[in-house]
Amino acid sequence: MYKSIIFDIGGVLVDFDPKAYLVDRLCNAEMEEKVYDLTFGSEEWQLLDAGKLSRYDGNQRMLEHARAEGCAFEVQGVLDDWMHILRPRLRMLELVRRLKNHGYCVYYLSNIPQDVLDLLRDRGVLDGFDGNYMALSALGDIGTDVLKLDLCSAEMQNRTNALPGIFVQARTLRLNLLAEGIESAEQLNVLRKAGCTEGQGYFFSRPLSVDEFAKILKVGHAG
Repeated sequence: MYKSIIFDIGGVLVDFDPKAYLVDRLCNAEMEEKVYDLTFGSEEWQLLDAGKLSRYDGNQRMLEHARAEGCAFEVQGVLDDWMHILRPRLRMLELVRRLKNHGYCVYYLSNIPQDVLDLLRDRGVLDGFDGNYMALSALGDIGTDVLKLDLCSAEMQNRTNALPGIFVQARTLRLNLLAEGIESAEQLNVLRKAGCTEGQGYFFSRPLSVDEFAKILKVGHAG
């Protein structure tokens, strides 16, 4: 029986929808797209999210690009304000509390910058977790044997080039890596080339009832 459970932060414990935020903030489709590309969709943002770039350096680079595009004012406003859109998913926090009451150890897995972690901690999102946030290399020390990779997250959609390294590290740690959210043959091919052997998603089948699943076992396919 599994006694240790790891939660991702973005999209699991916390709602994060930057495109909806920009719609509300800017109310101009052309400007929304431009600001998104210069901030949330930028290379600097990915480096920040991976912990490979400081907040100051990342912001300065994004502002430099924004000045060249003539929208430094809009980008500066987003960089000053964006963390306000982070909202805890209360049902998930209640799930964490119940798991703790049943004797489970719960951890959160993320490389997000320290200032964001501090904000989430102040808001009580991380209350009840065991210890600090964890690097992938620490998972083998807490009895974890399966790691699920969510391809539907915006973060992973922007990081397909990182997949081979993730699979290599998972195999080194003797972790089975399961990819979820496979929706196309193209995604499946990328995963196979990266070394993935297990996956799930709408490309194979949509959610099924017990009776429908039993039929698939007999026929051998979902289509």
